[in-house]
Amino acid sequence: MSMAPPTLPRTTAESASRRSVLLPSDPAPPAPLLTTQHNVDLWPSTPGFKGFWGWVQRRCDRIRGREIVTGRYDTAAEGIQHLMRMLDSMMAWVEEIPPLPQENQRFGNLAFRKYIKLVEERLPPLLQTPPLPPALPGQLLPLFLNSHAFGHPTRLDYGTGHELAFVLGLWCCVVSGWIGGEHKEDEEDELVLRVFARYLDLTTLLQKTYRLEPAGSHGVWGLDDYCFLPYLFGSAQLLGGSFTPAESLSLALNPPPAPAATSSASSGMTPTPTHPATDAPATTTAVASTAVSSAFANNNHNDNDNAPPVPPRITDLYTLSLYRLTTFKRGASFSEHSPLLYSLSQLPSWAKPHSGLRKMFLGEVVGKRVVVQGLWRLTSECPRGDESDVGNEAVRRSAGERVTPREGKTGQSSTPQRPEMSYERQTRARARAFGTPSTIIPPIPTLY
Repeated sequence: MSMAPPTLPRTTAESASRRSVLLPSDPAPPAPLLTTQHNVDLWPSTPGFKGFWGWVQRRCDRIRGREIVTGRYDTAAEGIQHLMRMLDSMMAWVEEIPPLPQENQRFGNLAFRKYIKLVEERLPPLLQTPPLPPALPGQLLPLFLNSHAFGHPTRLDYGTGHELAFVLGLWCCVVSGWIGGEHKEDEEDELVLRVFARYLDLTTLLQKTYRLEPAGSHGVWGLDDYCFLPYLFGSAQLLGGSFTPAESLSLALNPPPAPAATSSASSGMTPTPTHPATDAPATTTAVASTAVSSAFANNNHNDNDNAPPVPPRITDLYTLSLYRLTTFKRGASFSEHSPLLYSLSQLPSWAKPHSGLRKMFLGEVVGKRVVVQGLWRLTSECPRGDESDVGNEAVRRSAGERVTPREGKTGQSSTPQRPEMSYERQTRARARAFGTPSTIIPPIPTLY
């Protein structure tokens, strides 16, 4: 039995921020804007970021209790179909660039550079067929290609900054009016429940095939080596349901043998209507064979009888991410290699995990220069001014540290620059955000 998404009134601030963000008709040449900590600190105050963050929160509110959308998509909105065909094509291109033989190298297959070169050649004409709204390509291509939304070809890595670039691209599709709108919010929800889920299919396939290194991994200190937003959106899906964090982890670690064993009734999720299709491209057998090791492969919509069976169907992004994590991290118990996620599984409901993930997203993803410095061409240019790097104020405040406002001339500060916050303070800050006890673990060097 399906249920329509809840009708939620927009707040005055959200409506105002939505109206105030427009794609520039004559944009400046693409360039990275968040290359200094000062600009990163100012980014949350810009109309562009406020509009994006309001959109993310709105999606979290609307997808509560709903499942990932699978199946064919020929009756979906034209923009949804276009993005899905783009992602399906990119998955098929993996077949054309097989990984090179490598020995004594844990991460990074050089064949990934050939794959990204192929994407750079084929994606621009593919993305603009049929034509997009006039201002949209100038935003999407820098986010998808210059910001390396599918992984960095030089460093052979992938992480939360690349994921953020893709989701910013989805939001640009909304701002341009191409997808969604005041009376078509179901399309915007489908960007998360269908298109973003399909993007995770692709990136998981790329990580598996080309052994991409986690970008900026914190090891056991981080939430996940490769992604963040699936946990934020997934916890929103599960809010208010009977499916607990402990059950989510248990399902991820011990999936049932048959897809039918994971049902909407057992998970507390409300099925989202899917669209039967007749013209959606089928995923090839070889791609499905590679992707089968990832739980995200259950979002495939292939009708190839020769394709191998996909993993059990899990209906929310949070549990899928946990399942996927177990395919990358082996040889230790879950509580040892992912203590933060394990601590969230001990909470009785999804309220604290979701609210904590919202705070962590602002502090650990968009608030970290090393994560966002690769983003190109934002919809609202960051204010310029004092370029001094004074550290991450948002994280410092969450840790209870007093932050002195910057003074003096541009590029100077009248107070000494504060040292980076210690790992112990970061751990306690994250624990306060989630309302869980903090456990201090010996520092692990970052790979920035």
